[in-house]
Amino acid sequence: MNVKRGTLVITWIVIAGSITPLAAADVIPEGAATLAKPVKNFQLTDVVGGKPHDLKSRIGQVVVLCWYSPQCGACPDYDDRINAFVKKFGSLKTKGGGKKVAFLAVSSNSMDTPADLKEYATDAKFNFPILRDGQSAFANHFQIIHNCTFVVIDQQGKFRYRGGLDDNLESSLVKQRHLENTVSALLNGKEIAIAETTSFG
Repeated sequence: MNVKRGTLVITWIVIAGSITPLAAADVIPEGAATLAKPVKNFQLTDVVGGKPHDLKSRIGQVVVLCWYSPQCGACPDYDDRINAFVKKFGSLKTKGGGKKVAFLAVSSNSMDTPADLKEYATDAKFNFPILRDGQSAFANHFQIIHNCTFVVIDQQGKFRYRGGLDDNLESSLVKQRHLENTVSALLNGKEIAIAETTSFG
């Protein structure tokens, strides 16, 4: 796959003639999600495994949504950090054996084809679903302006965080791990320090 780096991909943009239609089972809530309020149920299809994923079946888990596109110049810089986060939190289990944290990537770039996303996921060693939002309706619901933006939904289904994985595009300069701090707080029943931060997509 030929990925052009150094190109900022804005998730609001839809390229005429290249819109990917929603799968028949996909469900996108109307209106805009509000921080600290319950999120309406959604359902999008994983381009890697072909399985639909929804919110209602994940109540009781912390759900992390990551807006990602291989076309985005900044996203590949986060690959190692994303994989490290998933490895750390994806292994946490409830007493019943279920996962405490669910990680779902979302592609809202109309230029990302399912085949390209599957190929990139393999190359980047991504071990999580990639949901297709080809018309950007899901991005609009969470008011996502660009890629490398993360959304956290708590165990009760409330929208608790929107922003960056951390505070710097350069991994060596990171001082605050916003996403990790947010998820850790929710898992430990503590207050979230910051509900919204800057992302670097």
